[in-house]
Parts: sequence; structure tokens; C-alpha cells
Amino acid sequence: MKNIIKLLALAAGVAGMSSCSDFLEQTAPSELNDNTVYNSTYYTGLRVNKIYGGLAQDQTYSQYIPIIWGLNSDCELVDGLGADADNTTSERGNMNYNASPSWGNLAKLWDAMYGIIEDANLTLEGINSSSLLTSGGSEQKTMERYKGETLALRAMIYFDLVRFFGDVPLKLEPSQADLSNAYLHKTDRDVILDTLMVDLKNAVELLPWADEVSGYTTEHATKGYAHALLANIAMTRAGWVIREQAKDGYETADYTDPTYPTQRPDAATRTKLYELALSHLSAIITNGTHKLNPSVENQWYLINQRELDKNYHENIFEMPMGLGVSSELGYTVGVRVNGATTEYGVKGNSSGKMKLTAPFFYSFDKKDLRRDITCCPFQWTKGVQTLQSFKSWSFGKLRYEWTNRMIPTGNDDGINRQYMRYADIVLMRAELENELNGASAAVPYLTKIRNRAFATSDRATEVTAYVAEAALSKEKMFQAIVDERAY
Repeated sequence: MKNIIKLLALAAGVAGMSSCSDFLEQTAPSELNDNTVYNSTYYTGLRVNKIYGGLAQDQTYSQYIPIIWGLNSDCELVDGLGADADNTTSERGNMNYNASPSWGNLAKLWDAMYGIIEDANLTLEGINSSSLLTSGGSEQKTMERYKGETLALRAMIYFDLVRFFGDVPLKLEPSQADLSNAYLHKTDRDVILDTLMVDLKNAVELLPWADEVSGYTTEHATKGYAHALLANIAMTRAGWVIREQAKDGYETADYTDPTYPTQRPDAATRTKLYELALSHLSAIITNGTHKLNPSVENQWYLINQRELDKNYHENIFEMPMGLGVSSELGYTVGVRVNGATTEYGVKGNSSGKMKLTAPFFYSFDKKDLRRDITCCPFQWTKGVQTLQSFKSWSFGKLRYEWTNRMIPTGNDDGINRQYMRYADIVLMRAELENELNGASAAVPYLTKIRNRAFATSDRATEVTAYVAEAALSKEKMFQAIVDERAY
């Protein structure tokens, strides 16, 4: 018996010695390498969520893009004029189109946007190499959705980079360890936009409509958003743009700069792009998932409440933000809060940096329901409404009295960034119809937007007559569409 035990022990020892190196080289089942991540729909979903997380950085869509790069037009102004506007290394200088190329925040935006692109490229590489993408059934559908989301989000990032910087490097694969693809030359903006439209056609086929899949809300890139973004890019591709050098076969504007020409494609190319955009807008309208909320006030009230509209889905895509974590839209753009209150938060202050111009207020028809929602003549001073002079009027569509919650000690009010609305779809459709088929073809779409803006009793004069006047020429219709964009 003792000899048997000794033999078994020896055999175990020999076996242990022969397999020791294999044992030490084993990979833990919980180790998250690419094979583990992309052969699990759960972990792949977390990887896609990281891309959405990139959108909530201060350097991207929480602060820089909608606020520091997005304010100041003929409708609004930034309250820092004079010396602030002349400071080329400040936020207010940038908001007044006076940024120095060496201003550090320009690089922060660039780095953050390309960081999101790198995440998207890594995710796409992992999904494309996953066996789940061709496995059939629900797991394949989920992986296809993740691929569609990633393609759409990457297209959005590149589209905004082009709008900010013009020609930029187009990088569609992850960085290599030897950095062989890390330092790329600029790609012509037209090539970039053409590439994005191909990606979005693919995304359209892979994505579901909002709420078609349980939990798949308008805080995700959906089929509707891929359609809308593609249409937006096609229309931009057809439009005027300042270029680094003239391109053969393009039309040059008569107001062009002699060094940096303003050009657009030839008429035949523009028509093809318009028709492409029209087909994608028609798909959204025909499907019916997205509609106008009949109430402008309720549309904005829900945004302030951080509540998704499950009835109309007017917001085709809104970037998810978090209270106390991200978004300064209410703090910086909305109605000014001056002094601590028990209703809105212990910090007792919001900057209300964006102000509306008096000409914008007076451009509204006095019966337009949007005017008094948009143009707010007061601020909150220690919980009391106090009237302000015209130079201090606020943007009333974002207001803390509609939030129904306490704002934490910081500036992050968690209000989602609306990136595409059904109202955009209707006005883009009006613009395309005007270009392709004349002013009369745009009438139903301009009418739809105007109808919501007026009480039923006022529509005969303020809608019917107004639209009839706009329909007299292509130029008048275009100007009416531009005005509705502002309102």
C-alpha cells in the first residue's frame, strides 16, 4: 500500500513538473483581451459605451463644442465684449471669432475628438473580427447594431472636425504599434465627406429605429439618426465652403477671398447630392417614428427635465449627459441664476454667458408662441425674478425653473445635448424641395413648422399668408427657411 502511494506521488510530481510552464501561461477567463471582449455582446456594449462617454467630455460636447465653439451669431452674442473679445487666448475671444492658433484649448478639442475616433476604430476592428458578427440570431443582430452605432458616431465626429478645421487627417484604422499610421497628411474635405456617407449607408442597414428594440432610445445613434446625418452631410458637401486652394470644375463665389476661394461643386453634382439627401429625409418622414411635438414649450420642458420623449421622438439624437457629471448647457446658455436658492442649488450662480440680441427678439411675429419661450427678459436673483435690460436677456428654452431638481455644487446640470431634431428634418426637406422643385414644393414643410408656432386662430394670417408670400420665389422661400432655423 505504501509503495502504491509512493508511485502515485511520484507520478503526480512528474506530471506537475511537465505541466508547470503550461499552468503558468494560462489566461484567466476574466481577462479582457480583444478575443474576450468582442466575442461577448455584453463586453462589446461596454466598449461602445466608452465612445458615448467621449461625447460627454468637457473638451467635446459637454462644453467646448456647444458653448465655446457654438455661440455668437446674428441671433445671440457672448457677454464678454471689449477686452474679453480681444483676448485671443480666452474662451470669450474664441466665442467672438478671435482665437489664436496657439490657444491651448484648440489642441484639447483636437486631441479629444481623435481620441474618440481611435476608440471607434478599435471597436470596429474588434467587431469585424468577431465570430458573433456572422453567428446568426440575436447575438449577430446586437453586434450589427454596435457596428452601426460606431460607424455613425465616428462619422459625426469627423463631420464636426471638418466643420471646425476644414481638411483634416482621415484615419479609419487603429494606430499601429510602430506608429506607421500615426502621422498622416490632411485629406481633402470632400473625400472625407464622401467616405462618411458610404459608412452611414452601411449604418442605416444595421441600426434599428428609436425604441424599436427595448431600451434602445434616442440617446443612441439610431437608424433615424444615420439617415438624418447622411442627409446633413450630403447637403453640406453640396454647399459653399472656404478652401485652401481652388478646385477645377467647381463654382467660385463672386465674394470669394483671392487667397482662400469660396467654392461649391458644379450643378450636376449638387443635384445628385440633393437627391441623395432627399431620399434619406423621406425615409425618416415615411417611417413615422419621429414627429414634431405639438407643443414647443413641452419639447423644451422635457429637455430641461432630462426626460426622453417617448411619444413623438422629436429629438432624433440627444447625447446622454449626467447630472453633476457633464453638460453646462443650462449653466452657461440658459437663464441666469444669480445667488443661492433652495430651488436650484447651493452654488447660487450660473453664468448665463449667452445673451440674445434685440433685433432677434423684434424679428419674431408678436403672436409667435416661440418668442416668449426663447427670449427671456429676467434672471433669478436669490430666488426672485428680476427684469434685465436688453443687453442681458437670456435664452429661455433652457431654464432651471423647468429642471425640477437641485443643481450640484459644480456647473454640470446634466441637460442632454440635442444633436438632431425632427424640426431639422422638416426644414432640410423644405430647403431641398426649394432647390430641386421650386418654392411651391417647399410649402407643406414650411407650413408644418409655422403651424406649430401659432395658435389655430392666428394661422390664417400668420401661416397661410406668410407661406404664400414666401412661395413667390425661390429666394424668398430660402430666406423664410433661414428665418425659421433661427426661430
